[in-house]
Amino acid sequence: MIFFAIIINSFLSSRYIDNYFKGYVTEQYEDEVDKIKNYAIKLLNNDNYTAEKSKEELMNFIDEFIVQISIENESAEELVKVYNRMYFMHNNMMGNRNNLEVDYYELTYDEKVIGAIKITRTASIQNSESVRLFKKALILATVISGTIVLVLAVIITAIISTRITKDLRQTAKFAKEIETESEERINYSKVIEIRGIQTSLENLASRLRMQKKVRQEKVDQLSHEARTPLTILKAHCEGTIDGVVEMDSNRLESCLNEINNLSGIMSNLNNVIEYNNEVVNINKETFDLIDEFKKIIRGLKIQYEQKGIELKLKGPLNMKITTDKALLSQTIYNLLTNAYKFTRLKGEVLIEIDNSSQDSLYIAVHDNGIGINEKDIKRIFEPYYRGSDTNNIQGDGLGLYISKTNIEAIGGTIQVKSNEKEGTSFVIQIPY
Repeated sequence: MIFFAIIINSFLSSRYIDNYFKGYVTEQYEDEVDKIKNYAIKLLNNDNYTAEKSKEELMNFIDEFIVQISIENESAEELVKVYNRMYFMHNNMMGNRNNLEVDYYELTYDEKVIGAIKITRTASIQNSESVRLFKKALILATVISGTIVLVLAVIITAIISTRITKDLRQTAKFAKEIETESEERINYSKVIEIRGIQTSLENLASRLRMQKKVRQEKVDQLSHEARTPLTILKAHCEGTIDGVVEMDSNRLESCLNEINNLSGIMSNLNNVIEYNNEVVNINKETFDLIDEFKKIIRGLKIQYEQKGIELKLKGPLNMKITTDKALLSQTIYNLLTNAYKFTRLKGEVLIEIDNSSQDSLYIAVHDNGIGINEKDIKRIFEPYYRGSDTNNIQGDGLGLYISKTNIEAIGGTIQVKSNEKEGTSFVIQIPY
């Protein structure tokens, strides 16, 4: 296809140049005729002209097209005549005498006929030797340029084909690596269509990696959430066995509450396989916030007593709110568990509830533990991030991340204020 396009283009170009050159030659001949006319008019108006001098001057107009010039006066008498001697000798030898034509032009001056000129020329200016030589050179140049263009087209096509093949192979390899969850990046092709395919594949790989990461985070969250009720149940059981805890109705209710929490966590495991996003399901219900917090405190009391930490609740005697009970309770569990880990022996942890605002409820968890340095505060809510001072304290860095996710899911905010070696306060604000 490219070959035929090149042939057609070369043919059309040569035709255009050929026609242009023929027109140029014709125009040049007409200019020469005008010059001869002007010369002849001056000659006829000059009484002092000499035939010899006029012949010398007229010979300047003789060329391969114009082979003979004759100037006549108004009486048709020939005054001057010049011709191309070599041309006539050559044509007589070749027997070619019929390839000439005569152009006759009357000469006027002041609107009077003063004479005429006869110009004998080759029968067709456009078929002259110069034109034939030009055509020959033009055809040769067209063939050479066409050949060069064809060779270049073949080379360029081969290079492009090789590049496209390489890009397609790399794209196919990248598509296979998506199956193996490889994180190797692809070198983008310069071909727009291939680059579009590569971009789509990389976006797909990114979504799959993100989906896997989200699933893993969800599993880690559920594992972290299950740890707290298991720890509470273990503390109650060990305390009962050791005889330091009396399993009364309140403690049994606390254990039952933790078992219900575990049951909910286990049911969520069934959804992890189909988990495709980070949206938290909200189940709103109306409950007594103070009563719920007291249950949480009873569940953690044994742990806190073992470390000599005083856990207190400050707020109204009762308070009804409507929100997701499980998410809020899990957040308080996480904050109290963190406070327990980072508070020294015989320290103090306080849950403070402020319902003085008409729009929002404030819940703060204060401790007088080791505190958080300024560098760690900026990243404290990131998943799997653990502060620089927590190397000797057990944890996976998910508690605060889950707490922030839960509070934001119910439309609230959580902030932290801390001073190193003085303590930390987490302040939750949720709308009524």
